[in-house]
Amino acid sequence: QRQMCIRDRDGTLYVGEGYGANEAKANPRVLALSPAGKLSQVPISEAVGPGAWQGLAVAGDGTLYAYYRDALGRDGRIYRLRGGATERVAGGLRGGAHSELALGPDGTLYYSEETAGHVMAIAPAGGAPRPIAGPGVAGPAGTLSTPGPLGMGPDGTLYVADRTTNLVWAFGPAGAVPQVIAGTQAAVQAGDVTTFAINTPGGVAFDEQGRL
Repeated sequence: QRQMCIRDRDGTLYVGEGYGANEAKANPRVLALSPAGKLSQVPISEAVGPGAWQGLAVAGDGTLYAYYRDALGRDGRIYRLRGGATERVAGGLRGGAHSELALGPDGTLYYSEETAGHVMAIAPAGGAPRPIAGPGVAGPAGTLSTPGPLGMGPDGTLYVADRTTNLVWAFGPAGAVPQVIAGTQAAVQAGDVTTFAINTPGGVAFDEQGRL
């Protein structure tokens, strides 16, 4: 029912299998569809059980990052996949049904922990994930409630859709104050053409001109 897709610069489309008929797949796969139409499975040396691929991100050099969530939401993992090699970047993550993954231009990985209410960051050099938004974070970012879909803008701005408050946030460069850029916290449009209500935002994407 929910598949994760991302396209590489060379035109390869990656697809992470999600849930079907409200059930977790026994062994979800990550598939690659080449520009020529050839479909293949991305090799992952570490076994995954029933669950789903929550998010995919691809670096400029073709390195693929994949965010897996087990069926119970207790053992989320992020893998780095390159040249047939599998490296676990993080494990034990507690994601939700709409948790996702994003990759910053500096190599920072971001993922949303929908059930815990946090957006987490992993530095390019690795190390423990740190919260950048959600409960316990100082400032406006601490008001996020149920962050799910993520999107990385061309300028490195991270966009986060909060599915409970119906708001979309923008997290700019280091030191910039997070700002709400879409939504009114209302679930229904009240007829005011100067505002735009979003009922449970479910995704963030950009076109080739960088428009959200």
